[in-house]
Amino acid sequence: MAGGRRENELAAELEAHIETQTEDNVRLGISREEVRRAARLKLAASNRAKELYRDHRGLPQLETLAQDVRFAVRALAGAPVLWWWRFFRSGIGIGVNATVFTWFKAVYLNSLPGVREVRKLVTISGAYKDATGYSNSCADLQYFRGHS
Repeated sequence: MAGGRRENELAAELEAHIETQTEDNVRLGISREEVRRAARLKLAASNRAKELYRDHRGLPQLETLAQDVRFAVRALAGAPVLWWWRFFRSGIGIGVNATVFTWFKAVYLNSLPGVREVRKLVTISGAYKDATGYSNSCADLQYFRGHS
């Protein structure tokens, strides 16, 4: 109801401007045909002004968003299999991302349980001449503890 009232007020205001302009032109001695022609041009301009006013009235971003959502719902309603496929694919992507981030956080971002000073933590490994690779056994740990 308020939109209709605003529309009427806008039309009345623009019409008053056209009337004032017409009276000024008649007083200046311009012919009636020229006055009508100028009034028609003003009316076209006023219609454009009304459109611009309507475009800026309210919350145009929210109205555009609502139109986009309605369009998306109509498009998805026409192809429900495609909608379910996109929903499934998005769910898989979100699940994989959550899993990777949880693992990364547990391994790299959180400190080890029971370790108070992470910066002092070291890794010790031994290399043997007659074996390939590295080995850490209980005997190695006791040897390192006794000889450090």
